[in-house]
Amino acid sequence: MQMIRFAAALILGVSLALTGCGGDKNPAERQAAVKQADHPAGGGVDVAAVTKLMQDKTCFTCHTTDGGDTINGVKAIGPTLKGLFGRSEAVLTNGVERMIVVDDAYLMKSMKEPMADITKDYAPAMVVPPLTDEEIRTIVEYIKTLK
Repeated sequence: MQMIRFAAALILGVSLALTGCGGDKNPAERQAAVKQADHPAGGGVDVAAVTKLMQDKTCFTCHTTDGGDTINGVKAIGPTLKGLFGRSEAVLTNGVERMIVVDDAYLMKSMKEPMADITKDYAPAMVVPPLTDEEIRTIVEYIKTLK
């Protein structure tokens, strides 16, 4: 009986500890909260709204915004969004490698036609997200702030 009480107390303690450090949120919610704290000004972007949008549209399932390449200890499916805007990237277009500079047009096209240019060293896994043109523009403006 004492062993059962000990196990129950241990489980309760771990649960409370996890809740205190964000364990009550899913990984996307935790990342969105951290990103909001990292970029409070957001360059004129409503960071809370755009991180909620990106969370709702599952962007944080595959992409980080902190420069890291892992999500919950697993290699991220897509490249980090931090420092992406203006960076030169190797992409595969119809199987042919080429260099591009990540700009507004590239980001918008990537969200509308994700299989058009696949970032080198990443699998062609992105699906067309259900985003309006306005939502895409908002996300692009947010990505620009992630330096």
